[in-house]
Amino acid sequence: MKIPYIQFTDDQKRRAGEVDLEQFLLRQGERLIPSGFEKRLASDHSITIRGNRWYDHAAEQGGGPVSFVRQFYNLSYPEAVTCLLGGEQGTVYASAPKQEKKEKLRICPRLPRGWDRLDYTVNWRGQKLYVAVTKKHISIQNLTGTASVEIEVNGEACIMERNDPLLFIKVQE
Repeated sequence: MKIPYIQFTDDQKRRAGEVDLEQFLLRQGERLIPSGFEKRLASDHSITIRGNRWYDHAAEQGGGPVSFVRQFYNLSYPEAVTCLLGGEQGTVYASAPKQEKKEKLRICPRLPRGWDRLDYTVNWRGQKLYVAVTKKHISIQNLTGTASVEIEVNGEACIMERNDPLLFIKVQE
């Protein structure tokens, strides 16, 4: 499911942040209990409301209307702002199609001067690969072997299938 991007104007964000929480909660059917200059939620006495501010004494956190609606009504930011504005929405933009990035592991192993062999391991997308480089060949073994791995070795594309975990390439002299 694609989630659209919703753009709210600065005015809409300001108005949502200035909503009187007491009035909002009463319209939502919440019961409030007087507590000095504040009101407490009848359903949770640790939460106090004063104007457009709230505080949860048990959790030691509070904030404004948007954070209250997000926290206690379990809504996303766009849903909370829309709720506080009485259903008024911002401009809805469709999400761009998700592009799959099919990256491949690129290796160009070279032996340092005077070396006959180089061995190392590489972790790539949950697969542990063992690479052995000699003057005559490059071998790559998928030690994990739970998924196929697309590799480019010295510019040449190769696919190591899950059921064929060994790749052997002759080095050009």
